[in-house]
Amino acid sequence: MRFSRELQKSLLVFLAASVMTGCTQGESNEVTPQGTIALEKITLGIPESTLKEAMVSFVRDPSAQASAGGKSQYLSREKTAAGGQYMVQCKDGTVFQISEVFADTPTTKEPAAIELRKLLPPNAPEQSRVEEKATSDIYYYGSDLIGELNYKDGKKAQITNLTATNMLTLKEAEKATEAAKEELKPLVEKARKNN
Repeated sequence: MRFSRELQKSLLVFLAASVMTGCTQGESNEVTPQGTIALEKITLGIPESTLKEAMVSFVRDPSAQASAGGKSQYLSREKTAAGGQYMVQCKDGTVFQISEVFADTPTTKEPAAIELRKLLPPNAPEQSRVEEKATSDIYYYGSDLIGELNYKDGKKAQITNLTATNMLTLKEAEKATEAAKEELKPLVEKARKNN
């Protein structure tokens, strides 16, 4: 059976597009070809490339503080179902901290705790303990992952933000930031003397 040249070309284009689409979706953590990703797909440990590819859903924070110590920070352009905005920190190509900020409308503890759990990797250990402070609660998941609920005040009725963090990577990022500050210290001193 012989196919016309046009039909052969069409089949080839169709197969190539099918193969490329399949590979792209698997590698990019479900980023659409339009550059979007559902915010529910963002968890600790996903590759930073996911945020770069999801340029409609996320924007990179260009501030110096957001890039200190080799980190990069991304902000969600849209709100979550709970009404918060994501601030995502990456280091060495991996998401290590996600904060959800409820700037307009604080939320309550129960939905915030559910949101917090969604930010952890699917294979995260169960909650091992809780540390209650005056205006926050810290949840421990094994030895490396923590979650924090921050309340508006000591009444602990409204939550203004929550954060999920991989502590190992956070410590590495903090060390790198301090090293960068020490490296820049002579330049800062020299600039102060010249002014």
